[in-house]
Amino acid sequence: ICHGTQGRAADDSKLKAYIPLIPALNTEKVKAMRDGQIYHIITNGQGVMGSYAGQIPNQQDRWAIVNYVRTLK
Repeated sequence: ICHGTQGRAADDSKLKAYIPLIPALNTEKVKAMRDGQIYHIITNGQGVMGSYAGQIPNQQDRWAIVNYVRTLK
């Protein structure tokens, strides 16, 4: 819901009116991140994004999200 269905944030986020600085997940910055960095952000949060460890308690599911982020173009 925050980053949008295609990870473009500004184009398709349902929260852009409330949180205007949601980063897109298909940028060069995210592409340059190591998988572990993305996993860490999902688990612990970063900036205004809180931890998703409680909502996604299964570590394999979090790694699946990392893999999904890698598919965004």
